[in-house]
Amino acid sequence: MSLGLLRMHFKEAWRNVLRGGLRSALTVLGIVIGIASVFTILTLSAGTTASINDELGKLGSGVLQIVAREPNVHVTELDMVVLRNASKSVKHVVPYKVVSGQYSYGGYSGRVLVHATDHNYFGAYKIQPYMGRLLSESDVRSQLMVGVIDFTAVEQGAVPPGIIGENLVVNVSGANFSIKVVGAVKSGFSFGGGLGRSPFRVPITLYVPYTSMQKVSGSFAIDTAYVYLSSQSDVENFGRVAVDLLDRLHDTKGAFEASSVLSRLDAVTYVLNIMSIVLALIAGISLVVGGIGVMNIMLVSVTERTREIGIRKAVGARRRDILWQFMMEALILTLSGGVMGIALGWSISSATSKLVNIPMAVTWQNLVLSVSFAFLTGLFFGIYPAYRASLLNPVDALRYE
Repeated sequence: MSLGLLRMHFKEAWRNVLRGGLRSALTVLGIVIGIASVFTILTLSAGTTASINDELGKLGSGVLQIVAREPNVHVTELDMVVLRNASKSVKHVVPYKVVSGQYSYGGYSGRVLVHATDHNYFGAYKIQPYMGRLLSESDVRSQLMVGVIDFTAVEQGAVPPGIIGENLVVNVSGANFSIKVVGAVKSGFSFGGGLGRSPFRVPITLYVPYTSMQKVSGSFAIDTAYVYLSSQSDVENFGRVAVDLLDRLHDTKGAFEASSVLSRLDAVTYVLNIMSIVLALIAGISLVVGGIGVMNIMLVSVTERTREIGIRKAVGARRRDILWQFMMEALILTLSGGVMGIALGWSISSATSKLVNIPMAVTWQNLVLSVSFAFLTGLFFGIYPAYRASLLNPVDALRYE
């Protein structure tokens, strides 16, 4: 087919779509909703995956995670001393535990994730102070009731901008205590949140010395330690040594588990990608519904224009000319819906990203996939009406009333 003939079919198809008015608009709306749903899920899931991979990647090579697997077994001070002295390749042993609770300050209140750790945590993650200072070795040794907040909480309005130097009242597992906020960081791990000033019940992030948590709660115990080694090649061997040492210290067998942090990166990415595909397929159901709407409107159009098809065939139009005209109309409906769906999905993704601090990633692959979905929908659901129109007998079509 020549370019000139294709242009003529396009112009005629465009006129017929415009002639449909409200009916065409409602048909396009189904495609818009479907494409917007798929595009939103693809962009937000891609952004979230990239963000998680980036944060895990910050740990770098040579990081070993040791976890106490049994409820009555914990990582003790003696364990950490033994691990530090177990090999010359050990640079740091960082205790770590996250507990959830409630916080309040003035008219602000909400949920908080308390990250109990020590001063080496920030250096390991290459986190710099954004305001104030970080936790110090003195804070940990003296069990000072101080903390560092993630600045996202300030940006989201969960706490006031002047929170540095003020005291947050925190409740964790029934234990009430006051934490003086000495600094703020932009770690990338916090989703902001709070209850009073945010529409979402998302916790803020607070870093405190693990020794301070042990001070306020006798039952608080560390169940995870990160061991930073000189190189990734030392991780596997030291993992076996560390587990054996800890089991002997606690007189247990299999109570501890050691794993490389970087080795989990592929597993996390795989799970997130599977979730993204499943969510996109669920959203694609609305696209199928929109495609059925396109098929329905095209079948109605074929019936209404039966006499027109008969006249065109009588004056020399071939089957493929009729086929191309109706296929073009279906593709115009779905592709225009696809473009508007991408614009709507972009807006929804951007708004969602700003509201809950979830990163969005608009890639050319997402754009191509969205346009391809729209094109394939038009092709699949438009082929039957177009084929049916091309098969009409001109004599029977001219007699149609």
